[in-house]
Amino acid sequence: MDSAASHHINSDLTNLSIHSEYDGTDEVVIGDGSGLKVTHVGSMSLSSLSKSFHLHNTLCVPNIHKNLVSVHNFTSSNNVYIEFHPFNFLVKDRNTGTTILHDDCQDGVYPLP
Repeated sequence: MDSAASHHINSDLTNLSIHSEYDGTDEVVIGDGSGLKVTHVGSMSLSSLSKSFHLHNTLCVPNIHKNLVSVHNFTSSNNVYIEFHPFNFLVKDRNTGTTILHDDCQDGVYPLP
């Protein structure tokens, strides 16, 4: 999960359930300042034991090394909020506060399972 990402980014087109070719000229700019080409835009879902999460407007960037989930887009689309702690994170339902998903931090990264 990335709090600075403006879009969800995925490297594998087969993960997108609905997609279309991207015909724009925008690129995803990575940490070293270089740009990576966006080939498609679409939607995908991630499932936990109790809920499916929807990731709309996901960019397919085949040359990205790590998939990214935009925290803002994830929480807005799924009616959840996220608590980040030093060693783990919790995804909670915005209405009830119930924990829907939790996992450990791995080397400073909060990966969705």
